[in-house]
Amino acid sequence: MERIAEVDLLIGDAERAVAHQMTEIERLHLEGHDTTKPEELLRAFRRTLEALQNHRQRILKSAACKSTSGLIAHAPRTTDQGGD
Repeated sequence: MERIAEVDLLIGDAERAVAHQMTEIERLHLEGHDTTKPEELLRAFRRTLEALQNHRQRILKSAACKSTSGLIAHAPRTTDQGGD
């Protein structure tokens, strides 16, 4: 789960970058500046955030599959006693 912790830190950074960029765009807009380039950057930040969130989900899914396959491989076998 160390990989999840690392990705969570990156996700936090990306979320802060998105929030900061949104604040900057609002400030620039209020001051009458062109926000075309900052909005492009915001879209890039959002794509990065989405990619990190998807990566996190894949890690979790992979860990769940490994966990499940390990349980199945180590599950005790039962025998049918046929005692109807």
